[in-house]
Amino acid sequence: FYLVDQTGTLALRECPRSVVVDIHELAAGADVGDAERHWHRGTAHEQLGELGRARKEYRAYTELRPEDAGGFGKLAIVDIQAGRPRAALASAERAVELEPEKSLWSLYVGHARLLAGDPTAAHAAYEQASRLIKWESQLEDVVERDLSNFVERGWAAAEPERQWFRDHRDGLAALQ
Repeated sequence: FYLVDQTGTLALRECPRSVVVDIHELAAGADVGDAERHWHRGTAHEQLGELGRARKEYRAYTELRPEDAGGFGKLAIVDIQAGRPRAALASAERAVELEPEKSLWSLYVGHARLLAGDPTAAHAAYEQASRLIKWESQLEDVVERDLSNFVERGWAAAEPERQWFRDHRDGLAALQ
């Protein structure tokens, strides 16, 4: 397991499962508000692959911090990973509404639309994401990784989308 806390202090440090839970529970019990406690618990559950529990914690976070796009972004990616495209789309669209300049939220909208069976709408969201950021190999790597993970999970719509992305990456880069 890799532990990544909100500040990045422990980023990419290999940790056994028990350490991930202990550190996040310690952080969640620290002198922080309830919202932060839910964020840390959600992060721990997400990193452990416990998507239902992560979703519950992130949902509680968004109820306490409805103005924070990050909470809705976390809900979106957890729902994408869990194969819940409609819920993911609602959360990703809310994140875009709150923070329209952040490309990651548009990327999640694209993923959710793809998984919901609408590749044309997914393409539009991917194009929007590419307009919002400087095109770098990092974005290319994220999209390639995400789509490859979807293919591995057996999501049939992901393979043609991955090929579409590969065929159009130069054109997407030109949109910036």
